[in-house]
This record gives sequence, structure tokens and C-alpha cells, in this order.
Amino acid sequence: MRIRFDAILVLLLLLLCGGACSSCKDNTVDITGKWERFNDEAAGSILNVKKVGDNYVGTLVHVEGPLFESGFQTGDIKWRDIKAESENYYVGQDLMKGVDTSGAVKYYRFEDVYFNMVSFDILHVSSFAKGKETFGETQKWKRIQ
Repeated sequence: MRIRFDAILVLLLLLLCGGACSSCKDNTVDITGKWERFNDEAAGSILNVKKVGDNYVGTLVHVEGPLFESGFQTGDIKWRDIKAESENYYVGQDLMKGVDTSGAVKYYRFEDVYFNMVSFDILHVSSFAKGKETFGETQKWKRIQ
């Protein structure tokens, strides 16, 4: 009788631990939703992040300040190929643009960046090579939806 009780107790503990571990498997905060840039000259710009296949894509919904002056437009894919690397940490690419003196887009390119979910509502985007962005080394975004 004692062996049977011990076996049942062990089985219950395994089930409880298994359930607890499966709920802790993915603590990554979901990056999807609408995000508004803040705390720099491009504050007020808004983008919408959606999952596309296994990755995420961020499309501009509203463009302000230097982003507008650099040729960004509503509908531009600002972030692409975003993948979760670890808990609250993503990697992907950020669109960079430059214009000539007449305002025409002279170049555009995607640069590798990392996304750090500081909290559920705050996201920091930083370049792997510091200082490449002319207005703020770390972009700060707050979730608005």
C-alpha cells in the first residue's frame, strides 16, 4: 500500500511540474500590435506589426518628423524579417532612407537591428553598429494597441 501511495504522489508531482513547465515555455512578449515612436524627433510615427509566416513585419501607418523628411511614407515596410531569438529579444531589419536636395529618395537599405521588449508596452530598437541612425541611436516605441 505504501509503494502505491508513493507512486501516485510521484506521478502527481510529475504532472504538476510538466504543466508548470509547459506554461513557462514561451515567456516572450508578443511584438504584434500598433506601436508609436516616442522620446526623439520622429515621435508620433506609428507602425503596425503583424505576423507573416514565421516572421513579423512592421508597416508604417503614420509618419512624422525626420522619417517624413527622409522619404518614408505610409505603407512602407519599416521592419522586416523579425524573429524571436530569446525571451523578449528579437532580431530583424530596419529600413533606412535618404533623400537628395529636391526631396526625392536617393537610397534605401535595410540594416540589421535588435528589438528588446523592455515591458509589454515598451520596445527598444537598436542597431548592431551604434551611431548609424542620424536621429537617436535607440528607437523607443510604446504599444498603443
